[in-house]
Amino acid sequence: MKQVKIPIHAIHWIDACHAFEPSQMNTTLSAAIDIGYILERHKDRIILIRQIFDYGKCRHTMVIPNKGIVKIIKVGVLTLPEGFIKIIPINEA
Repeated sequence: MKQVKIPIHAIHWIDACHAFEPSQMNTTLSAAIDIGYILERHKDRIILIRQIFDYGKCRHTMVIPNKGIVKIIKVGVLTLPEGFIKIIPINEA
């Protein structure tokens, strides 16, 4: 079986609030970087996954609005270990 290769990206984006201290006193936007595989791109959002299983399913999914994205940086290409199959898109899972 041919080994699957996937591109890995770092997404620099602005989140709506600070994840650890959301409160009325902390109302500033927070810069964030999430790293993973871009599973889907849409006109208003991208879907990034950070955990992949050998049977093609994924979890730890981030939905990031395009309006908040500062920059997308290609970090590299990951060759999945033997036995991993192609990642199944969410609408086919």
